[in-house]
Amino acid sequence: MDNDLADRRRYARVEEAVCAWLSFTRDCAAYATLTADLGPQGAQFCALRNVNVSEQVAIDFQFPTKTIECEAKVCWVKPAPNGRVNFGVRFVNLTGHERDYLERFLTKTAAA
Repeated sequence: MDNDLADRRRYARVEEAVCAWLSFTRDCAAYATLTADLGPQGAQFCALRNVNVSEQVAIDFQFPTKTIECEAKVCWVKPAPNGRVNFGVRFVNLTGHERDYLERFLTKTAAA
């Protein structure tokens, strides 16, 4: 990841692979993937599909003890090897309880 991008973030991200299902507004498919990094405000993913900045995506995170569903907005896109695309999203509608769970999960993960 670019250092410039990390410097602009308000919250640190944890490099953690969490299973997630992504559904983009412009197609009907759901894509299974893992997070490359995760924070209380957003995440980074890698996909085998074209992704555009400002695109809306519905995310279902599969945590060990809870599923969190949220909407997100694609903030940046960067081509990766083998036709893949890395992209970052900002969560737009996490509830307070979901954000609390995510922050506790990230704290435990970072401490491990």
